[in-house]
Amino acid sequence: MNLFYRYETSFFVYIPVLLLLLLAVVSTGIRIWTKRKFPAIVLDKTESVKPQWLSTLTVVALFAGLYCYAWMFNENTIITTRLQRQLQNYQWEDMTETARKATRPTRPICAYYATALGYLNQLDEHLFDVYFQYPASHLVNRNEYDDIGTFYYAADLYLYMGLANPSWHRNIDHLTMEGLSAYNLKNLCRTAIVNNELIAAEKIMYIIEQMPFEGDFVEKYKPMIYDRNLMKNDPVLSRTEQLLPRLNAFEQEFFVPLFLGYYVDGGDGLPKGTEPISMAASLYTKQLDKFAYYFYKNRPVGNIPSIYEEALLLFERKNSGKVTRERYSPYVYDGVRQLGLDARELPKDEKVRGRELRDKYLGMYSMYYLYQNIPDENYPEPKPEEKDAYNKVN
Repeated sequence: MNLFYRYETSFFVYIPVLLLLLLAVVSTGIRIWTKRKFPAIVLDKTESVKPQWLSTLTVVALFAGLYCYAWMFNENTIITTRLQRQLQNYQWEDMTETARKATRPTRPICAYYATALGYLNQLDEHLFDVYFQYPASHLVNRNEYDDIGTFYYAADLYLYMGLANPSWHRNIDHLTMEGLSAYNLKNLCRTAIVNNELIAAEKIMYIIEQMPFEGDFVEKYKPMIYDRNLMKNDPVLSRTEQLLPRLNAFEQEFFVPLFLGYYVDGGDGLPKGTEPISMAASLYTKQLDKFAYYFYKNRPVGNIPSIYEEALLLFERKNSGKVTRERYSPYVYDGVRQLGLDARELPKDEKVRGRELRDKYLGMYSMYYLYQNIPDENYPEPKPEEKDAYNKVN
């Protein structure tokens, strides 16, 4: 799993292809230069070969075992790689469907899932439809500390959530530590286009042009370097430009990861239209006071999404110790009440309650707030020099 996070996904395709080509060259050379006779691939009718059932079954069992192992123990890695490819192609609906297939999704899966919902304008409807109790990531960083993977997907989220400069810095970090990667170079190029860095965009695009199979990217984005009006046709770059920070502040003023800290603590300095993102980030970090601030600042017109109602109910109960039933729809009030009644019948362990109530209440904010994203043995404490890779609130 460490290999996946440290190399571009196509790296794993190159290895078997190169080995196949090497074996083909060696085999051809042996046939040309040696005088030994080799058995024909197609046998004559007069010839016969004793069946090798044991060898055949062994090979079949080996590959079947590898396939099962990959899906049983590396399901989240497979899903994450698929999400990254879908992200590059702007396949938002496919991303949400892919993420929901994870039995117990990791942080990268949940991060890409939330990104897709943001572009579908569905953060207020489906954000908590996945299970936010993270399993062990089985990642170890270059300093041999446990890693939760934030470093590896943060560069994507920074770009797709309007934080162009942090995205640039993070992708530069990747190039410095991991070497050249088409994935990171393309992120850098798009960031340079958004920031109107003409010279940087030209140089990075030149490098990408030398790479095989990147013709579509060059054809699409090279004209944008010289005509910024073309960005309007790209859903990511146009949105990133709209979300560019207006705050005159240092990154260190916000808790990490920045794509959460900025939208939770940005307040009045955030660009117009970012309230849905800020409310979602506040709900995820369980900061109900921040959520209430953004909610009342830009109160939704019409019906209030149920997760917003639940958050307001929990906020009222937290502050006053009681709930005014008339303020909430019967569906929301009764749902939260029933969740509490069912929880009382279970052991007083938040993680146990979360597992037992998952099937019935997944999707409710109350379920997430009370019984998910609970720190446990799979939430390693960061080392002092590694804190940027960790979320302050898990």
